[in-house]
Amino acid sequence: MKSHKHRQLKRNPIVRFIRGIFRLARVLFSPKQRNSRALHDERQEREERQERLAAELARQQELARQLELERRERERLITVGALFDRVKWQVPELTILQEQGSDRIPVGRPHDVSRN
Repeated sequence: MKSHKHRQLKRNPIVRFIRGIFRLARVLFSPKQRNSRALHDERQEREERQERLAAELARQQELARQLELERRERERLITVGALFDRVKWQVPELTILQEQGSDRIPVGRPHDVSRN
């Protein structure tokens, strides 16, 4: 093709329109090109996110360990119910003897002052 014909085709409105459509399609449907700065930012963001997740995991593990220690400490402490179970309850002797039989020991009566 001679340069004159080539120039004429380039200047033709229909050819220019079709080329414009192809150029637009190429721009719209081509994969995005990432520059090195964007890749670096994404990598840095990903590393920061991983560091935050690792710190959060370490904090949760520390909290779980503290809760376990507290639970073990609470298990070592004695409860009121267990303390009451250890007490050997005794009833006063007077009531024990009264239940066995009232003929052995007379029941103490309060002094009646009205009969004086």
